[in-house]
Amino acid sequence: ISEDPLGFDGGDLNLYAYVGNNPVMGVDPWGLWTVSIGININAALGFGGGGGTSLNIGYSKSDGLSFSMAGSAQGGAMAGGGAFAGGSLTITNADNVNQLNGTSYQVGRSGIGPAYAEGVAGAGYTGTTIGIGPSIGYTAGSVTASTTSSILQYNNGIYSVGNTGSSSLWSSCNK
Repeated sequence: ISEDPLGFDGGDLNLYAYVGNNPVMGVDPWGLWTVSIGININAALGFGGGGGTSLNIGYSKSDGLSFSMAGSAQGGAMAGGGAFAGGSLTITNADNVNQLNGTSYQVGRSGIGPAYAEGVAGAGYTGTTIGIGPSIGYTAGSVTASTTSSILQYNNGIYSVGNTGSSSLWSSCNK
């Protein structure tokens, strides 16, 4: 049971209106979700790393539509060893794609064969990743950290090269 994650910025004095006044059975109809489709390459034997690129799409009532193309680098420890190259789908409760930038942590990657699953947690968001593609070896589990930076981003009416905010290389208003 939780109040509207946007608080009073959601535009309603009733903090449970976003779930039809039923916080036990309701879901947030506006989303506050991001969906990421990525291409990843990872390899490890005890310790390892990898990286990839992803197309991220997000929507929230306050920020509207946001999207980015981002790159990431990952490293950590795992039980087992192997290599993976393929695609991934990540769904999070981040407000917008800018929130996906920075450091995140992954736990999981269990599996043998061409698929894996893991949980992900970043600054103010959580989510799940599933991946599929050619792989060799067996990974019993892993704990990794990754850092993500936007290459190109659109968020809250602003296009930017690099992350939004003071670290943006270039931005343009489109309102």
